[in-house]
Amino acid sequence: MDIPPAVFGLVGEPGEIRGGVSGVFRYGDVVVKPVTDHAEAEWTQATFAALTPSAEVRWARPIAATDGRWVVDGWIANEFVPDLSLVAPNWAAVLEFGARFHASTREITPPDAMLRARDHRWARGERHAFDEETVELSDHAAAIDAQLATWCDRDPNPPQVVHVDLANNVFVDLDGVPVVLDISPGFRTPAYCAAVVIADALVWTGADVRIIDLLGPPSRARPILARALRFRITTDHLAHSERGDLAAPNYLDRYRNVITAMSERAPIDL
Repeated sequence: MDIPPAVFGLVGEPGEIRGGVSGVFRYGDVVVKPVTDHAEAEWTQATFAALTPSAEVRWARPIAATDGRWVVDGWIANEFVPDLSLVAPNWAAVLEFGARFHASTREITPPDAMLRARDHRWARGERHAFDEETVELSDHAAAIDAQLATWCDRDPNPPQVVHVDLANNVFVDLDGVPVVLDISPGFRTPAYCAAVVIADALVWTGADVRIIDLLGPPSRARPILARALRFRITTDHLAHSERGDLAAPNYLDRYRNVITAMSERAPIDL
């Protein structure tokens, strides 16, 4: 996907920004990156360009093309925020700063039609986790998913527009102000987003199981964490399926280990 530098007012030679999505480039004060869902990206860029950051949290400001479009040939642009430090693995701080971000997004009208139309693996995995769609999993993944499903319960909190992928997208600038990047929109509860952070920390980084306590007492933490783990195991399955390597499902051991740790930490009768 070649893009004329002038379309987003880009100047100078690009430098690739490694980590996260591949193909992200910086041109001076502007970062451009490819997107997988045009409608989702267009809504996100327009919405967060119009939303005023608070003094307690901000995000990389979206930049429109010279003709006013937010997405051009599969690319978007945002301001480059210098001198950022990743907050993870300080998971308590990630949750705190995520709560600040969600205080800013509480009044945004959810884009219902756009959310329903999404078909990328993250949207499908989330709908599966909330029993709004059934994704056919491998036998081993389905067994883990079924066990997690027995722990799920309805989240009593009201849904709102949220960022569902906070774990490695929360930073602080030189002044200590939290900066949130790569907004992945959803219409869920902030508690669910916090649980996804903890699920990611447990599954991907081998974090101490005691971080589950950041979600509250076991009666509240386990159901929402189980929901988040169902989301992640489904997206992992879909990724392995796309790559054609389901015959080597070693990634499932990480979920088994987390389930065992959850059970041992706060056993309950099911």
